[in-house]
Order: sequence, then structure tokens, then C-alpha cells
Amino acid sequence: MSTILNKILKRLFYLAIILFTLFLIFVLRAQLIKSSAEINENDLSKTIEKESSSAIASKNESNFSTKLKETLKYEKLFHTNTEFLVPEPLHSPFNPPTIIENISALPIAYGDFDADKYTDIYMLASNGSTVQLLKGHSCVDGRTVLTFFGSRRCLSLMNNFVCHFDRLIYNLVASDFTGNLYQDLLITLKASNDHFYEIVLVKGSNVNSKTIFNCSQRSSVLVRNAISEPFILDYNGDMISDFIVETQNCSLELHLGGSNDNSLASDSVLCLDQSSIKHLASPHASGFLNLNFHLDDMTPDLFINGQNSFDYIYNIPGRGFIEKRSFNFPPVPKRGQSAFVDINYDGRMEHLVPVCLDSQSFNTCKQPDLMVLNEDSGDWIPVLNRSLPLGASFNRSFSFAYVENVFGYINLAITLHIVDINYDGYPDFATVLLDTQTKATLGAIFLNKEDNSTAFGRIFELHWISDNETDQDVVMVSMFDIYNNGRSNLLLAKRNRTDSKQITLKPYDYYAEKSLYFSFLRINIISGLCSDKSIKHSCPGHLAFGSTPPGVSVCFDGPFGGEQSCSVQMAQSAHFAMQPPYMIFGLGDTLNVVNGLKVAIANGNTSKHVRQWNEIIPGSKLVIIPYQPGLTDNWELRVFINMSIYSLVALLFLFALSVLLTLAILILHFKEKIEDRVDNQQYRNAWL
Repeated sequence: MSTILNKILKRLFYLAIILFTLFLIFVLRAQLIKSSAEINENDLSKTIEKESSSAIASKNESNFSTKLKETLKYEKLFHTNTEFLVPEPLHSPFNPPTIIENISALPIAYGDFDADKYTDIYMLASNGSTVQLLKGHSCVDGRTVLTFFGSRRCLSLMNNFVCHFDRLIYNLVASDFTGNLYQDLLITLKASNDHFYEIVLVKGSNVNSKTIFNCSQRSSVLVRNAISEPFILDYNGDMISDFIVETQNCSLELHLGGSNDNSLASDSVLCLDQSSIKHLASPHASGFLNLNFHLDDMTPDLFINGQNSFDYIYNIPGRGFIEKRSFNFPPVPKRGQSAFVDINYDGRMEHLVPVCLDSQSFNTCKQPDLMVLNEDSGDWIPVLNRSLPLGASFNRSFSFAYVENVFGYINLAITLHIVDINYDGYPDFATVLLDTQTKATLGAIFLNKEDNSTAFGRIFELHWISDNETDQDVVMVSMFDIYNNGRSNLLLAKRNRTDSKQITLKPYDYYAEKSLYFSFLRINIISGLCSDKSIKHSCPGHLAFGSTPPGVSVCFDGPFGGEQSCSVQMAQSAHFAMQPPYMIFGLGDTLNVVNGLKVAIANGNTSKHVRQWNEIIPGSKLVIIPYQPGLTDNWELRVFINMSIYSLVALLFLFALSVLLTLAILILHFKEKIEDRVDNQQYRNAWL
């Protein structure tokens, strides 16, 4: 018996060694994949640059055309470089495919229609006079299918949700403006022959535990003489959204949201005088976000976007919006929309602007660039990789695309959609580029790379989403988490060449082998006007109800100490900003817990509302309910873990090892009992 047990123990020991060896091989393979992918990137870029230089030097049209085709070969740019998978057909992640594929609609805003924590898309249809809803939920052909990356999600068109207007829709913002916990729609309308915008509110309500919008009984018009599109904020810190708009009578007219009476009080209108800006730019990118260094305070401030200059109006805790600082935009012929992003892990939201250096029009621009404001000096620093003109390494000339006449009246400004697409910890962005030779528009990604030659230590490099000819005529690129697994996906809206009013959608799932081992944090802060732990203010049938408040700041400590990564939730909302109602941070390949996670909400003129958590597990989706806003110790943190492959394999290895050790202990214990029994028997035989 003892011999048999010894053999079993030896085999278990050998099995443990084999498992440990496999685990080490897996870890080494992960490191090799990361290294080889980086080497492939460098080799590929060098090869393309050589081909580009050769083609340009030869100036032979046929030679140029041949090299262009070779350079833009899909396998060469996107398979060998492991940047993107072939884009999934529209019907793969969406359900049902027949409805989605036949809809001609343009995404206008992201939101969470019914507070189920799945992202919904508000769509502009019927050539600009109708709002429809693509609702996010957990399904594939009517079922939830669990995959290695979590359950897959889909979007389906809600046929019973249609808001039709007799005027053209220019903008839509989804938030809670009435304080009744349900999402409302703030819609900007304008007739083709009008000089002013009208701003109306479509109220959300609850009927039989379902959120509905009664578009047939929309509220009275809130503003009739608006000159600009509104942007939302929480001016008084009551977790109910307000908005600012330029009108005929006031350059910054503030409309305060209602308080639980399902209305906006007519007397809650103020004309702000803190800014020196006389008129908002058209289009403008005004926003509500923290513009200070995170260690100074994390309270949301105001960014007011004028024609040639802009103001930062700082919210001083306990005093309100009283301090102002003015800056000039870079002195260039043409610029796009401002964006704000912490590009270098320093805990400060940098001000980023796409510009053209040589032309009054981006359509003829030969020198596009990207500039970041250095707040200390007031200088604008270029951060676009311009070792060659934009697109020259691909034998093409590109500029940022200003897309005109979508549905015959919408002009889409140059907008940078910020996201850490490769999860390395440094935010990237997606936008639309214009081929200045063929006038085709294509979606593109600019990856945030290290470069010590710039003042910020970072630079943005062009990478393609797709070079397929069918993916030209792109009018919009936006990003959101389609599958609700913490990984951002790209959604391209493209215009039909034969029918310019026909819009189709195409989703892309970013894929680089090394990024599969990178982790993330997805953070969603909701309004906190209710809690399932409160009897008086309970959430009807939901884990935590409420809308997504604008301007919420989130920062956390970096993995190497002395670093802070910061972001903001729904900072901008005008002119098709298309910002999702959550933040996604890339964490790289670190498996350490995240410490120093700080969340700050709007505070009005009171003291700042900031709460900190420690030891957050990487790969988590966090839902934070700041209920009650002024009592930060009562805020709730809900954690939903979605581990990376690396973490899962490590967990499986530890589980298998623990099972083996448990078996070994049991066998040894069983062996010891047998030996004790034999000893007792021998003792009895000898002495009894």
C-alpha cells in the first residue's frame, strides 16, 4: 500500500512541475508576443518609409500606383502588425441584423436609456427630424452567450421609441434635467429658414417600471432665441444637470435644472458674467471639467470656447466660480474642436487642438498638426509625429476631415474621440481624416507613444482602422464599450456614395495580441439621487438608478509611484461630442491592485466632494453611487470583475496547484493513518 501511495505522490509532484513549467512558458510567450509586436511595428514603419521615399523620388505614376497598392495591402498593415481584426459585419454584434442594416441613421449621443448599465445610442433618422434608439442589452440571437471575454452584447432598434419633430435636429444631450432620476432629452432644433435655435426638453418618466419618453407631449420650448448649441454642467452641485447657451440677450445664459418637480423652473435662469468671451465659437467645444492640477483640487471648472480665445473659470471650493484665466488659441489659419486628455500620466487634463498651419480650409490643408497648451508658459506645443507629412509613410497626403452636409444640413466639426484603445495607460484618440488627393474620408487612430523630444514626453502616431475601399466616405468615428466588457470598440458611420443621405454603421473591435494581457478599469458614476440601501430614497427595481452627471473627475495612482492618471466623465456635449457615459482606463500589463482612486463630483459653491478608495482589482467595472453627495463616507462602490486572460490563467494555475497540494496533503494524511494502524497492529501482536 505504501509503495502505491509513494507512486501517486511522485506523479502528483511531476504534474505540479509540469503545470508550473507550462505557466512559465505562458508568461514567457506573453513577453515575447509583446516584444515581437513592437519589433514588427518598427520594422513595418521602416519598410513603409523606405517604399514611400523610393516612390516619391521616382515620381513615376505607374510605379507610385503599384507601391501604393502594396503599401495599403490589408495583411501588411493590419495583420502582420496585429493592430485590428477584420471588422465584424454589422449583424454580428447587433441584433436583429435586418433592422440595423436597413436603418439610415447617424449616432447623435450615447446614454443609458433605462439605467440598466448597458450603453444605448440615440440616432438621428428621417433626414434629421426624428430621434430613434438603439438599445444595448445582453443578447445574441435572443440568448446570452458566455465567452472567454464575458457575455456578448448587442444593440437592437426600439420600434416603439420614435420622437418626431417638425424642425431639423442639430443636437441631443441625454441627462437628468428634472431631478426625477430618469434620463431626459435636451434637443436643439432649428428650421431651415430660422436664425435662432429652439431648445426643447423631452422628459423621461417611469410607467410600469419602464422608462419612457412621451414625445407627443413634449414640454414647452425652454429657449427660443438661442445662437449656439447648449452644453451641460452641474453648476450648483445638486446632481441635476443644467445647461449654458448663448442667446440673443446673453452670451452665457445658464438654465438650472428642476428639483424633483419634473420641471425646469422658469425663474432659474441666470446670465453669467464671469467670462470675458462675448460670443461662443461656432462650432464650440465648451465644457465642464477639472482644469486644475489634481493635487490642487478636483472640482469641475468651466471651459468657455470663444472665437479666437477661451476662458478657464475655476471653481474655488466654498466660493464658487469666481477665478478666471484667459488664453489665446494657437495663431493658425484653421483649427478643430478642443479636447481634454491626460496625455502623459501627470494628473493634469491637457488641452489638445487639431490645427492646419498653411490653409484656411482643412480640405486643402497640407500641414495638419496637433497642439497642446502649456499652461505655465501659455505656449502651444506640437505633439503630432511629423517626421513625414501626415500619411506620407503610406504614399498619401491627409488632413483632418471637416465633414459637410450630412443629411443636407449637418456639418460635423473635427472632433478627437479620446480613449486608451491599446490599454497601455496612455490615452489615444480616433478621428476622421481626409485624403486631400481623392477627397475620400477614412477613420484613423492616433496612438500615444513615448517621445522625449517633446515637452510633454509623448507624441501621437497615425494608425489605420481600415484601408478597405468600402470603409471610405466615413463621416464619424466614435468609441464605446459594445460588449460591456471594459474594452472600447470603434463605431464608424459612413455615407453611401450614391445616396449621401444613406448612413450605415460598422463596428470594429481593436485587437493586438499584447493588449490581451493588458488590464483596465471601467468607471461609471451615476447621479446618486437614490440608493437601494435607502428606504426613503430607494431605486425602483434597480441596483442603482440615476443618470450620468457631467464633469465628474477620476484620478488614481500609477503603478510606479509618483504618477497619477486622470479623466473626466462627459466633459463636453455640444456639436456631436459623442462622449460615452463612463470612463475606461488602460492599466498596461500590471497585475497590482489600483490605489488612490479618487472621485470628485460637482460641488457648486460648497466644499469639495471627493472620496478615495484603495486596493481596486484590475479588470474591474466600477459603478459609483455618490449618495448622499455631501456625505462622501456614505458613497457606495459596486465592483464587477472582468479579468484579463493573463489574470485568468494565473488564477487557474493557482487553483490547479491548490487542488494538487490538497490532494497531496490528503494522501500524506491517509498514508500516515495507515502507518499508524500498522504500528498499532504490530504493537498488539508483540505485546498482547
